[in-house]
Amino acid sequence: MKHKEILYLSSESKLDFQSFFDGYAFFGIDLVIGNQGFQQLSKKTDNRDKYEDGNYLLIERQDNESYQLSRDYHGYYPIFYYQSEDYWCISNSIIYMVERLKEQGRSISFNAPNVEIWKSHLAFALQLTSHHTFVNEIKVLPVNSDIVITKDYANSDIALVKREPSPKYKQSYREALIECLEVWRGRYLTILANHQMGLWHDLTGGLDSRCLFSFMVNHLVMAKDANHNGRLRVNSNPKHTEDFKIANRLVSLFDLSVNAKINDDYKAVKVPASESYAVWKYFNIGRYAPIVFPLTDFSPHYMEMGGEGGGDNRAFYLNQSNSKYATLLEFIEKRYKRFLSTEERYEDWISQIEKACFELESDSQIDISILHYREFRSTCHTIKNPKSRFKLAPLGSKYFDRLSQLSDEAALQSGQVLYDIIHNNCAELLYIPFDKPEKAMTDTNIKNLSDVMVNTPTEPGGIYWSNDEAVSDLFYELPIEPISDQTTSPLQILHDKALSSLHSNHDLIEYYFGKPYIDFFQEKFDTTDFRNSGQHLHAKGSFLHALILIEFLSDFKE
Repeated sequence: MKHKEILYLSSESKLDFQSFFDGYAFFGIDLVIGNQGFQQLSKKTDNRDKYEDGNYLLIERQDNESYQLSRDYHGYYPIFYYQSEDYWCISNSIIYMVERLKEQGRSISFNAPNVEIWKSHLAFALQLTSHHTFVNEIKVLPVNSDIVITKDYANSDIALVKREPSPKYKQSYREALIECLEVWRGRYLTILANHQMGLWHDLTGGLDSRCLFSFMVNHLVMAKDANHNGRLRVNSNPKHTEDFKIANRLVSLFDLSVNAKINDDYKAVKVPASESYAVWKYFNIGRYAPIVFPLTDFSPHYMEMGGEGGGDNRAFYLNQSNSKYATLLEFIEKRYKRFLSTEERYEDWISQIEKACFELESDSQIDISILHYREFRSTCHTIKNPKSRFKLAPLGSKYFDRLSQLSDEAALQSGQVLYDIIHNNCAELLYIPFDKPEKAMTDTNIKNLSDVMVNTPTEPGGIYWSNDEAVSDLFYELPIEPISDQTTSPLQILHDKALSSLHSNHDLIEYYFGKPYIDFFQEKFDTTDFRNSGQHLHAKGSFLHALILIEFLSDFKE
Protein backbone atom coordinates (compact mmCIF):
# COMPACT_ATOMS: atom_id res chain seq x y z
CA MET A 1 0.00 0.00 0.00
CA LYS A 2 1.66 3.19 -1.22
CA HIS A 3 0.01 6.56 -0.98
CA LYS A 4 1.14 7.65 -4.46
CA GLU A 5 -0.98 4.92 -6.06
CA ILE A 6 -4.51 5.65 -7.23
CA LEU A 7 -7.08 2.96 -7.90
CA TYR A 8 -8.57 3.14 -11.39
CA LEU A 9 -10.69 0.23 -12.48
CA SER A 10 -12.72 0.50 -15.68
CA SER A 11 -14.65 -1.44 -18.29
CA GLU A 12 -11.30 -1.81 -20.09
CA SER A 13 -9.51 -3.36 -17.10
CA LYS A 14 -8.48 -6.99 -17.24
CA LEU A 15 -9.57 -8.97 -14.19
CA ASP A 16 -7.85 -12.32 -13.96
CA PHE A 17 -7.58 -13.05 -10.25
CA GLN A 18 -9.60 -14.82 -7.59
CA SER A 19 -9.28 -11.99 -5.10
CA PHE A 20 -7.50 -8.67 -4.65
CA PHE A 21 -7.12 -6.64 -1.45
CA ASP A 22 -5.81 -3.13 -0.87
CA GLY A 23 -5.43 -1.54 2.56
CA TYR A 24 -5.46 -3.04 6.04
CA ALA A 25 -7.98 -4.82 8.28
CA PHE A 26 -8.55 -6.94 11.33
CA PHE A 27 -10.20 -10.23 10.47
CA GLY A 28 -11.16 -11.43 13.93
CA ILE A 29 -7.95 -10.74 15.87
CA ASP A 30 -5.67 -11.35 12.87
CA LEU A 31 -4.24 -8.21 11.27
CA VAL A 32 -3.90 -8.11 7.49
CA ILE A 33 -1.90 -5.49 5.58
CA GLY A 34 -1.78 -5.36 1.79
CA ASN A 35 -2.75 -7.88 -0.88
CA GLN A 36 0.04 -10.33 -0.12
CA GLY A 37 -0.99 -10.30 3.54
CA PHE A 38 -4.57 -11.05 2.55
CA GLN A 39 -3.48 -13.92 0.29
CA GLN A 40 -1.41 -15.36 3.16
CA LEU A 41 -4.45 -15.30 5.46
CA SER A 42 -6.68 -16.78 2.74
CA LYS A 43 -4.37 -19.78 2.42
CA LYS A 44 -4.69 -20.33 6.16
CA THR A 45 -8.48 -19.95 6.44
CA ASP A 46 -11.55 -18.89 4.51
CA ASN A 47 -13.61 -18.58 7.70
CA ARG A 48 -13.82 -14.79 7.89
CA ASP A 49 -16.51 -12.13 7.90
CA LYS A 50 -17.02 -10.24 4.66
CA TYR A 51 -17.13 -6.73 6.17
CA GLU A 52 -14.48 -6.21 8.81
CA ASP A 53 -12.83 -3.25 10.56
CA GLY A 54 -10.04 -1.37 8.85
CA ASN A 55 -9.59 0.68 5.70
CA TYR A 56 -9.66 -1.60 2.69
CA LEU A 57 -10.98 -2.56 -0.72
CA LEU A 58 -11.68 -6.20 -1.56
CA ILE A 59 -12.49 -7.53 -5.06
CA GLU A 60 -13.50 -11.20 -5.25
CA ARG A 61 -14.45 -13.41 -8.18
CA GLN A 62 -18.04 -14.64 -7.90
CA ASP A 63 -18.11 -16.79 -11.04
CA ASN A 64 -16.54 -16.81 -14.50
CA GLU A 65 -18.20 -13.53 -15.48
CA SER A 66 -18.55 -11.45 -12.33
CA TYR A 67 -16.60 -9.91 -9.48
CA GLN A 68 -17.87 -8.27 -6.30
CA LEU A 69 -16.20 -5.12 -4.95
CA SER A 70 -16.67 -4.56 -1.23
CA ARG A 71 -14.81 -2.66 1.46
CA ASP A 72 -14.41 -2.23 5.21
CA TYR A 73 -17.45 -2.14 7.49
CA HIS A 74 -17.43 1.63 8.02
CA GLY A 75 -16.58 2.50 4.41
CA TYR A 76 -13.37 4.34 5.27
CA TYR A 77 -11.85 3.33 1.92
CA PRO A 78 -13.27 5.96 -0.47
CA ILE A 79 -14.94 4.64 -3.61
CA PHE A 80 -16.42 6.76 -6.43
CA TYR A 81 -17.98 5.45 -9.62
CA TYR A 82 -18.97 6.67 -13.10
CA GLN A 83 -21.33 4.83 -15.41
CA SER A 84 -22.47 5.58 -18.96
CA GLU A 85 -23.94 3.39 -21.68
CA ASP A 86 -20.57 2.31 -23.03
CA TYR A 87 -18.08 2.93 -20.22
CA TRP A 88 -17.73 2.73 -16.44
CA CYS A 89 -14.91 3.41 -14.02
CA ILE A 90 -14.25 3.14 -10.28
CA SER A 91 -11.62 5.03 -8.32
CA ASN A 92 -10.68 6.39 -4.90
CA SER A 93 -9.99 9.85 -6.38
CA ILE A 94 -12.57 12.15 -7.96
CA ILE A 95 -9.85 14.35 -9.44
CA TYR A 96 -8.10 11.45 -11.14
CA MET A 97 -11.38 10.14 -12.55
CA VAL A 98 -12.21 13.51 -14.08
CA GLU A 99 -8.75 13.78 -15.63
CA ARG A 100 -9.03 10.31 -17.19
CA LEU A 101 -12.56 10.97 -18.47
CA LYS A 102 -11.40 14.26 -19.97
CA GLU A 103 -8.51 12.50 -21.73
CA GLN A 104 -11.03 10.17 -23.35
CA GLY A 105 -13.17 13.08 -24.53
CA ARG A 106 -16.11 12.09 -22.33
CA SER A 107 -18.59 14.76 -21.38
CA ILE A 108 -18.83 15.80 -17.74
CA SER A 109 -20.71 18.62 -16.01
CA PHE A 110 -20.44 20.26 -12.62
CA ASN A 111 -22.96 20.15 -9.81
CA ALA A 112 -23.31 23.84 -8.85
CA PRO A 113 -24.72 23.38 -5.31
CA ASN A 114 -22.08 20.75 -4.56
CA VAL A 115 -19.42 23.19 -5.66
CA GLU A 116 -20.84 26.16 -3.79
CA ILE A 117 -21.32 24.39 -0.46
CA TRP A 118 -17.55 23.93 -0.18
CA LYS A 119 -17.32 27.63 0.73
CA SER A 120 -18.91 26.81 4.11
CA HIS A 121 -16.60 26.60 7.11
CA LEU A 122 -19.08 24.69 9.32
CA ALA A 123 -18.80 21.02 10.27
CA PHE A 124 -21.66 19.51 8.26
CA ALA A 125 -20.23 20.77 4.94
CA LEU A 126 -16.51 20.27 5.54
CA GLN A 127 -16.81 16.93 3.74
CA LEU A 128 -19.17 15.23 1.31
CA THR A 129 -22.80 15.79 2.28
CA SER A 130 -24.48 13.21 0.04
CA HIS A 131 -23.68 10.47 -2.46
CA HIS A 132 -23.42 13.19 -5.13
CA THR A 133 -20.09 14.91 -5.78
CA PHE A 134 -19.20 18.20 -7.44
CA VAL A 135 -19.28 16.26 -10.75
CA ASN A 136 -22.79 15.28 -11.82
CA GLU A 137 -21.67 12.03 -13.43
CA ILE A 138 -19.53 10.79 -10.49
CA LYS A 139 -21.23 9.31 -7.43
CA VAL A 140 -20.16 8.05 -4.00
CA LEU A 141 -20.61 4.36 -3.20
CA PRO A 142 -22.94 4.17 -0.16
CA VAL A 143 -21.51 2.29 2.79
CA ASN A 144 -24.39 -0.21 2.73
CA SER A 145 -23.71 -1.20 -0.89
CA ASP A 146 -21.18 -3.19 -2.91
CA ILE A 147 -20.49 -3.09 -6.64
CA VAL A 148 -20.89 -6.16 -8.82
CA ILE A 149 -18.74 -6.08 -11.96
CA THR A 150 -19.95 -8.21 -14.85
CA LYS A 151 -17.49 -8.92 -17.65
CA ASP A 152 -17.87 -11.32 -20.53
CA TYR A 153 -16.34 -11.44 -24.01
CA ALA A 154 -18.56 -8.72 -25.44
CA ASN A 155 -19.88 -6.63 -22.55
CA SER A 156 -18.91 -5.09 -19.26
CA ASP A 157 -21.14 -3.42 -16.70
CA ILE A 158 -21.45 -2.52 -13.02
CA ALA A 159 -24.39 -2.59 -10.63
CA LEU A 160 -24.83 -1.59 -7.01
CA VAL A 161 -26.10 -4.31 -4.67
CA LYS A 162 -27.01 -4.17 -0.99
CA ARG A 163 -24.52 -5.57 1.47
CA GLU A 164 -25.20 -8.85 3.18
CA PRO A 165 -26.70 -8.28 6.66
CA SER A 166 -24.33 -8.33 9.63
CA PRO A 167 -24.45 -10.03 12.05
CA LYS A 168 -26.24 -12.97 10.50
CA TYR A 169 -27.80 -13.94 13.84
CA LYS A 170 -29.63 -11.96 16.51
CA GLN A 171 -27.72 -10.88 19.60
CA SER A 172 -28.70 -9.49 22.97
CA TYR A 173 -26.91 -6.42 24.30
CA ARG A 174 -24.96 -8.56 26.77
CA GLU A 175 -23.87 -10.96 24.02
CA ALA A 176 -22.73 -8.06 21.84
CA LEU A 177 -20.88 -6.51 24.80
CA ILE A 178 -19.03 -9.78 25.47
CA GLU A 179 -18.11 -10.10 21.78
CA CYS A 180 -16.88 -6.50 21.57
CA LEU A 181 -14.72 -6.94 24.69
CA GLU A 182 -13.28 -10.27 23.51
CA VAL A 183 -12.49 -9.09 19.99
CA TRP A 184 -10.92 -5.77 20.88
CA ARG A 185 -8.94 -7.20 23.79
CA GLY A 186 -7.58 -9.74 21.31
CA ARG A 187 -6.76 -7.04 18.78
CA TYR A 188 -4.89 -4.93 21.33
CA LEU A 189 -2.99 -8.08 22.35
CA THR A 190 -2.04 -8.70 18.70
CA ILE A 191 -0.64 -5.17 18.36
CA LEU A 192 1.15 -4.94 21.71
CA ALA A 193 2.71 -8.41 21.46
CA ASN A 194 4.33 -7.83 18.07
CA HIS A 195 7.76 -6.23 18.33
CA GLN A 196 7.67 -5.16 14.68
CA MET A 197 4.77 -2.81 15.40
CA GLY A 198 4.89 0.70 16.89
CA LEU A 199 1.66 2.22 18.24
CA TRP A 200 0.69 5.88 18.63
CA HIS A 201 -2.33 5.90 20.97
CA ASP A 202 -4.18 9.13 21.76
CA LEU A 203 -5.39 9.91 25.28
CA THR A 204 -7.31 13.02 26.32
CA GLY A 205 -9.45 13.91 29.29
CA GLY A 206 -12.60 12.76 27.53
CA LEU A 207 -14.66 9.58 27.57
CA ASP A 208 -13.95 8.21 24.08
CA SER A 209 -10.17 7.89 24.39
CA ARG A 210 -10.45 6.61 27.97
CA CYS A 211 -12.63 3.79 26.73
CA LEU A 212 -9.84 2.74 24.37
CA PHE A 213 -7.19 3.20 27.06
CA SER A 214 -9.09 0.63 29.14
CA PHE A 215 -8.30 -2.02 26.49
CA MET A 216 -4.62 -1.15 26.72
CA VAL A 217 -4.38 -1.47 30.51
CA ASN A 218 -6.17 -4.80 30.21
CA HIS A 219 -2.82 -5.97 28.79
CA LEU A 220 -0.75 -3.90 31.20
CA VAL A 221 2.44 -6.01 31.24
CA MET A 222 2.77 -5.83 27.46
CA ALA A 223 1.76 -2.15 27.41
CA LYS A 224 4.50 -1.31 29.93
CA ASP A 225 7.10 -3.21 27.92
CA ALA A 226 6.07 -1.45 24.71
CA ASN A 227 5.93 1.98 26.40
CA HIS A 228 9.33 1.61 28.07
CA ASN A 229 11.03 0.21 24.97
CA GLY A 230 10.05 2.70 22.29
CA ARG A 231 7.08 0.86 20.74
CA LEU A 232 4.15 2.66 22.39
CA ARG A 233 3.42 6.35 22.68
CA VAL A 234 0.43 7.34 24.81
CA ASN A 235 -0.02 10.69 23.14
CA SER A 236 -1.46 13.79 24.79
CA ASN A 237 -1.04 17.40 23.69
CA PRO A 238 0.58 19.60 26.40
CA LYS A 239 -1.07 22.68 24.87
CA HIS A 240 -4.45 21.27 25.90
CA THR A 241 -3.69 21.74 29.59
CA GLU A 242 -6.74 20.03 31.14
CA ASP A 243 -6.51 17.05 28.77
CA PHE A 244 -2.79 16.74 29.43
CA LYS A 245 -3.23 16.95 33.20
CA ILE A 246 -5.83 14.17 33.22
CA ALA A 247 -3.89 11.98 30.77
CA ASN A 248 -0.83 12.16 33.05
CA ARG A 249 -2.95 11.23 36.04
CA LEU A 250 -4.40 8.25 34.20
CA VAL A 251 -1.10 6.78 32.99
CA SER A 252 0.56 7.34 36.39
CA LEU A 253 -1.86 4.79 37.86
CA PHE A 254 -0.25 2.10 35.70
CA ASP A 255 3.44 3.08 35.61
CA LEU A 256 3.14 4.27 32.00
CA SER A 257 4.39 7.56 30.62
CA VAL A 258 2.82 10.14 28.33
CA ASN A 259 4.48 11.08 25.02
CA ALA A 260 7.28 8.50 25.14
CA LYS A 261 9.34 8.56 21.95
CA ILE A 262 8.70 5.79 19.44
CA ASN A 263 11.87 4.35 17.92
CA ASP A 264 12.62 5.71 14.47
CA ASP A 265 12.70 2.16 13.05
CA TYR A 266 8.90 2.04 13.19
CA LYS A 267 8.16 5.42 11.71
CA ALA A 268 7.07 6.08 8.15
CA VAL A 269 9.35 7.75 5.63
CA LYS A 270 8.87 11.49 5.17
CA VAL A 271 8.04 12.55 1.62
CA PRO A 272 8.94 15.69 -0.38
CA ALA A 273 6.58 18.67 -0.21
CA SER A 274 5.53 18.25 -3.84
CA GLU A 275 4.48 14.65 -3.19
CA SER A 276 2.65 15.57 0.01
CA TYR A 277 0.69 18.28 -1.79
CA ALA A 278 -0.16 16.02 -4.75
CA VAL A 279 -1.42 13.20 -2.51
CA TRP A 280 -3.56 15.68 -0.55
CA LYS A 281 -4.97 17.13 -3.79
CA TYR A 282 -5.89 13.84 -5.46
CA PHE A 283 -7.48 12.21 -2.42
CA ASN A 284 -9.09 15.18 -0.67
CA ILE A 285 -10.34 17.69 -3.25
CA GLY A 286 -14.10 17.28 -3.39
CA ARG A 287 -14.03 14.86 -0.44
CA TYR A 288 -12.65 16.59 2.69
CA ALA A 289 -11.90 20.30 3.09
CA PRO A 290 -9.79 20.72 6.27
CA ILE A 291 -6.10 21.04 5.44
CA VAL A 292 -4.19 18.07 6.87
CA PHE A 293 -1.26 17.00 4.70
CA PRO A 294 0.14 13.46 4.39
CA LEU A 295 3.73 14.17 5.44
CA THR A 296 4.82 10.53 5.29
CA ASP A 297 4.13 7.48 3.15
CA PHE A 298 2.23 4.52 4.56
CA SER A 299 4.18 2.27 6.93
CA PRO A 300 2.91 -1.20 7.96
CA HIS A 301 4.94 -0.90 11.18
CA TYR A 302 3.42 2.31 12.59
CA MET A 303 -0.21 2.26 13.67
CA GLU A 304 -2.31 5.12 15.06
CA MET A 305 -5.37 4.70 17.28
CA GLY A 306 -7.64 7.37 18.75
CA GLY A 307 -11.15 8.26 19.78
CA GLU A 308 -12.44 8.88 16.26
CA GLY A 309 -15.77 7.19 15.72
CA GLY A 310 -17.00 8.14 19.18
CA GLY A 311 -19.50 10.55 17.65
CA ASP A 312 -20.98 7.81 15.46
CA ASN A 313 -23.61 7.06 18.06
CA ARG A 314 -24.47 10.50 19.39
CA ALA A 315 -26.70 13.20 17.89
CA PHE A 316 -23.73 15.39 16.99
CA TYR A 317 -25.59 17.75 14.66
CA LEU A 318 -28.87 18.12 16.53
CA ASN A 319 -27.20 19.05 19.82
CA GLN A 320 -24.93 21.77 18.41
CA SER A 321 -24.77 25.39 19.54
CA ASN A 322 -26.60 24.71 22.82
CA SER A 323 -29.95 24.49 21.04
CA LYS A 324 -31.56 21.27 19.96
CA TYR A 325 -33.06 20.91 16.50
CA ALA A 326 -36.07 18.71 15.98
CA THR A 327 -34.84 17.13 12.73
CA LEU A 328 -31.76 16.95 10.57
CA LEU A 329 -33.48 18.95 7.80
CA GLU A 330 -34.36 21.70 10.27
CA PHE A 331 -30.73 21.82 11.40
CA ILE A 332 -29.55 22.07 7.77
CA GLU A 333 -32.03 24.77 6.81
CA LYS A 334 -31.31 26.98 9.82
CA ARG A 335 -27.54 26.69 9.66
CA TYR A 336 -26.61 26.04 6.02
CA LYS A 337 -29.22 27.52 3.72
CA ARG A 338 -27.37 30.85 3.85
CA PHE A 339 -24.39 29.28 2.07
CA LEU A 340 -26.39 28.59 -1.11
CA SER A 341 -26.85 31.69 -3.23
CA THR A 342 -30.20 30.79 -4.84
CA GLU A 343 -33.30 28.93 -3.78
CA GLU A 344 -32.88 26.59 -6.74
CA ARG A 345 -29.38 25.58 -5.66
CA TYR A 346 -30.53 25.04 -2.09
CA GLU A 347 -33.43 22.85 -3.20
CA ASP A 348 -31.14 20.80 -5.45
CA TRP A 349 -28.65 20.32 -2.60
CA ILE A 350 -31.35 19.33 -0.11
CA SER A 351 -32.84 16.90 -2.63
CA GLN A 352 -29.48 15.14 -2.93
CA ILE A 353 -29.17 14.93 0.86
CA GLU A 354 -32.71 13.53 1.14
CA LYS A 355 -31.86 10.83 -1.42
CA ALA A 356 -28.80 9.88 0.62
CA CYS A 357 -30.88 9.78 3.81
CA PHE A 358 -33.46 7.54 2.15
CA GLU A 359 -30.67 5.17 1.11
CA LEU A 360 -29.22 5.09 4.63
CA GLU A 361 -32.56 4.65 6.40
CA SER A 362 -33.60 1.72 4.23
CA ASP A 363 -31.90 -0.85 6.45
CA SER A 364 -31.33 0.87 9.82
CA GLN A 365 -33.50 2.04 12.70
CA ILE A 366 -30.94 4.55 14.01
CA ASP A 367 -31.80 8.26 13.84
CA ILE A 368 -30.96 9.71 10.42
CA SER A 369 -28.84 12.52 11.86
CA ILE A 370 -26.55 9.87 13.37
CA LEU A 371 -26.52 7.78 10.19
CA HIS A 372 -25.62 10.82 8.07
CA TYR A 373 -22.85 11.85 10.48
CA ARG A 374 -21.43 8.34 10.41
CA GLU A 375 -21.59 7.99 6.61
CA PHE A 376 -20.00 11.32 5.74
CA ARG A 377 -18.37 13.38 8.49
CA SER A 378 -17.08 10.53 10.63
CA THR A 379 -15.78 8.57 7.65
CA CYS A 380 -13.86 11.47 6.09
CA HIS A 381 -12.74 13.02 9.40
CA THR A 382 -11.31 9.73 10.68
CA ILE A 383 -9.41 8.88 7.49
CA LYS A 384 -8.13 12.33 6.55
CA ASN A 385 -5.38 10.82 4.38
CA PRO A 386 -6.86 7.56 3.03
CA LYS A 387 -3.66 6.00 1.66
CA SER A 388 -1.01 7.54 3.93
CA ARG A 389 -1.81 6.71 7.54
CA PHE A 390 -2.25 3.36 9.29
CA LYS A 391 -5.24 4.53 11.31
CA LEU A 392 -7.66 2.35 13.28
CA ALA A 393 -10.81 3.67 14.97
CA PRO A 394 -12.20 1.02 17.35
CA LEU A 395 -15.18 3.20 18.30
CA GLY A 396 -16.20 3.20 14.63
CA SER A 397 -15.98 -0.59 14.41
CA LYS A 398 -18.83 -2.96 13.75
CA TYR A 399 -18.62 -4.31 17.29
CA PHE A 400 -19.29 -0.91 18.85
CA ASP A 401 -21.92 -0.28 16.19
CA ARG A 402 -23.79 -3.43 17.21
CA LEU A 403 -23.85 -2.24 20.82
CA SER A 404 -25.32 1.06 19.68
CA GLN A 405 -27.97 -0.67 17.59
CA LEU A 406 -29.05 -2.60 20.68
CA SER A 407 -29.20 0.50 22.91
CA ASP A 408 -32.10 2.89 23.34
CA GLU A 409 -31.75 6.61 22.67
CA ALA A 410 -31.23 7.52 26.32
CA ALA A 411 -28.39 5.02 26.64
CA LEU A 412 -26.77 6.30 23.45
CA GLN A 413 -26.86 9.93 24.51
CA SER A 414 -25.59 9.18 28.03
CA GLY A 415 -22.57 7.15 26.88
CA GLN A 416 -23.73 3.92 28.56
CA VAL A 417 -21.88 1.71 26.04
CA LEU A 418 -18.54 3.36 26.81
CA TYR A 419 -19.08 3.17 30.59
CA ASP A 420 -19.91 -0.54 30.24
CA ILE A 421 -16.70 -1.16 28.30
CA ILE A 422 -14.53 0.70 30.83
CA HIS A 423 -16.31 -0.93 33.78
CA ASN A 424 -15.51 -4.42 32.46
CA ASN A 425 -11.97 -3.63 31.30
CA CYS A 426 -10.69 -1.53 34.21
CA ALA A 427 -13.29 -0.04 36.55
CA GLU A 428 -10.70 2.15 38.32
CA LEU A 429 -10.63 4.41 35.27
CA LEU A 430 -14.15 5.54 36.10
CA TYR A 431 -12.97 7.02 39.42
CA ILE A 432 -10.84 9.70 37.75
CA PRO A 433 -12.74 12.88 36.75
CA PHE A 434 -13.15 13.72 33.06
CA ASP A 435 -12.27 17.02 31.40
CA LYS A 436 -15.90 18.13 31.77
CA PRO A 437 -18.12 17.29 34.77
CA GLU A 438 -21.04 16.34 32.53
CA LYS A 439 -19.05 13.36 31.20
CA ALA A 440 -19.15 11.64 34.59
CA MET A 441 -21.59 8.78 35.10
CA THR A 442 -25.05 9.64 36.30
CA ASP A 443 -26.91 7.57 38.86
CA THR A 444 -28.79 6.00 35.95
CA ASN A 445 -25.52 5.02 34.27
CA ILE A 446 -24.27 3.43 37.49
CA LYS A 447 -27.54 1.57 38.00
CA ASN A 448 -27.45 0.22 34.43
CA LEU A 449 -23.81 -0.91 34.33
CA SER A 450 -23.51 -4.38 32.79
CA ASP A 451 -21.19 -6.94 34.40
CA VAL A 452 -20.21 -9.72 31.99
CA MET A 453 -17.85 -12.68 31.98
CA VAL A 454 -15.33 -12.43 29.15
CA ASN A 455 -12.93 -15.05 27.81
CA THR A 456 -9.97 -12.79 27.15
CA PRO A 457 -7.65 -14.15 24.43
CA THR A 458 -4.32 -15.29 25.84
CA GLU A 459 -2.56 -15.70 22.49
CA PRO A 460 -2.19 -12.84 19.99
CA GLY A 461 -3.52 -13.10 16.49
CA GLY A 462 -1.24 -13.26 13.48
CA ILE A 463 -0.02 -10.29 11.47
CA TYR A 464 0.04 -10.97 7.74
CA TRP A 465 2.01 -8.56 5.59
CA SER A 466 4.84 -8.17 3.12
CA ASN A 467 7.49 -5.46 2.95
CA ASP A 468 7.75 -6.08 -0.79
CA GLU A 469 4.19 -5.63 -2.06
CA ALA A 470 3.75 -6.50 -5.74
CA VAL A 471 2.54 -3.77 -8.10
CA SER A 472 -1.03 -4.15 -9.37
CA ASP A 473 -2.35 -3.15 -12.78
CA LEU A 474 -5.38 -1.63 -11.01
CA PHE A 475 -3.26 1.21 -9.64
CA TYR A 476 -1.61 4.19 -11.31
CA GLU A 477 0.96 6.57 -9.91
CA LEU A 478 -0.52 9.99 -9.36
CA PRO A 479 1.01 12.96 -11.19
CA ILE A 480 3.41 15.06 -9.11
CA GLU A 481 4.39 18.52 -10.32
CA PRO A 482 8.12 19.15 -9.85
CA ILE A 483 9.09 22.21 -7.79
CA SER A 484 12.36 24.10 -7.90
CA ASP A 485 12.44 25.09 -4.22
CA GLN A 486 13.14 21.88 -2.29
CA THR A 487 12.88 23.65 1.08
CA THR A 488 9.27 24.66 0.66
CA SER A 489 6.37 23.02 2.50
CA PRO A 490 3.11 21.54 1.13
CA LEU A 491 1.26 24.35 2.89
CA GLN A 492 3.36 26.93 1.03
CA ILE A 493 2.59 25.19 -2.28
CA LEU A 494 -1.11 25.23 -1.43
CA HIS A 495 -0.97 28.88 -0.37
CA ASP A 496 0.65 29.94 -3.65
CA LYS A 497 -1.69 27.91 -5.86
CA ALA A 498 -4.83 29.02 -3.99
CA LEU A 499 -3.76 32.68 -4.12
CA SER A 500 -3.11 32.36 -7.84
CA SER A 501 -6.57 30.83 -8.26
CA LEU A 502 -8.13 33.75 -6.38
CA HIS A 503 -6.43 36.31 -8.63
CA SER A 504 -7.13 34.56 -11.93
CA ASN A 505 -10.63 33.10 -11.46
CA HIS A 506 -12.87 35.98 -10.43
CA ASP A 507 -15.54 34.91 -12.90
CA LEU A 508 -15.79 31.36 -11.57
CA ILE A 509 -15.65 32.48 -7.93
CA GLU A 510 -18.49 34.91 -8.62
CA TYR A 511 -20.54 32.27 -10.46
CA TYR A 512 -20.16 29.49 -7.89
CA PHE A 513 -19.63 31.34 -4.60
CA GLY A 514 -20.94 34.87 -5.19
CA LYS A 515 -19.05 38.11 -5.84
CA PRO A 516 -18.55 38.98 -2.12
CA TYR A 517 -16.39 35.90 -1.77
CA ILE A 518 -13.63 37.45 -3.87
CA ASP A 519 -13.03 39.94 -1.07
CA PHE A 520 -13.82 37.34 1.59
CA PHE A 521 -11.10 34.98 0.35
CA GLN A 522 -8.62 37.83 0.10
CA GLU A 523 -9.37 38.77 3.69
CA LYS A 524 -8.78 35.16 4.74
CA PHE A 525 -5.34 35.29 3.15
CA ASP A 526 -4.60 38.59 4.87
CA THR A 527 -5.67 37.42 8.34
CA THR A 528 -4.43 33.81 8.37
CA ASP A 529 -1.07 33.41 10.10
CA PHE A 530 0.53 31.00 7.63
CA ARG A 531 4.01 31.49 9.05
CA ASN A 532 3.10 30.18 12.50
CA SER A 533 0.52 27.60 11.46
CA GLY A 534 2.90 24.65 11.38
CA GLN A 535 2.33 22.01 8.72
CA HIS A 536 -1.49 22.02 8.75
CA LEU A 537 -4.38 24.48 8.93
CA HIS A 538 -7.20 22.02 9.64
CA ALA A 539 -10.74 23.48 9.35
CA LYS A 540 -9.61 27.12 9.33
CA GLY A 541 -7.86 26.44 6.01
CA SER A 542 -10.95 25.06 4.25
CA PHE A 543 -11.17 28.23 2.10
CA LEU A 544 -7.95 27.07 0.40
CA HIS A 545 -9.67 23.82 -0.59
CA ALA A 546 -12.50 25.87 -2.17
CA LEU A 547 -10.01 27.88 -4.23
CA ILE A 548 -8.12 24.79 -5.44
CA LEU A 549 -11.44 23.29 -6.50
CA ILE A 550 -12.12 26.47 -8.50
CA GLU A 551 -8.68 26.22 -10.07
CA PHE A 552 -9.48 22.64 -11.11
CA LEU A 553 -12.80 23.74 -12.64
CA SER A 554 -11.02 26.48 -14.60
CA ASP A 555 -9.38 23.81 -16.77
CA PHE A 556 -12.84 23.01 -18.15
CA LYS A 557 -13.90 26.54 -19.14
CA GLU A 558 -15.01 26.79 -22.74
